[in-house]
Amino acid sequence: MHLQFENKALKTRIKEFESGEAYLRLKEECTKQCRGKDREIRKLKKALEDAIRQIRQNKEHWFQVYEDMEKEHQKVTKRKQGEIQRLRSLYQKANASCDQLHEKYLEQLHLRYEAESALADSLAIKVIAEEDSNRHCHRSFSCHQKQSLKTVVLKKLQKRSESSL
Repeated sequence: MHLQFENKALKTRIKEFESGEAYLRLKEECTKQCRGKDREIRKLKKALEDAIRQIRQNKEHWFQVYEDMEKEHQKVTKRKQGEIQRLRSLYQKANASCDQLHEKYLEQLHLRYEAESALADSLAIKVIAEEDSNRHCHRSFSCHQKQSLKTVVLKKLQKRSESSL
């Protein structure tokens, strides 16, 4: 029985091919599938074109952003270079001023030491002179002789301070 059904189906098929109905159906089905594939191809082509367009726009946008950032970086770099130059100039001026102040300090220190030395010498002279005066007064020197003794002591101290310089 199964063979009879199969035989009948094959005969029907042969008749359809002989009459051309099967070819028309196959052709219609093939055309339908081709139109579907064409629609799918057009859709994919459009999606590809949109993706390419978007990539180009993104690339242009990226380059614009990069150029803007580069310009901003150059501005900041230029401003920082100017600031560095200004600070270097201030540093050099401060350094020169510091050197000048140090020199003045050393001069003042030298003057101070000279004044202290002169003061110490004059105090020593006074002490020596008073001791000599007291010693000489006891020996009955005259006032004139006391003055000349002071002069001698002063001269000796001056020679000593000049030789130490």
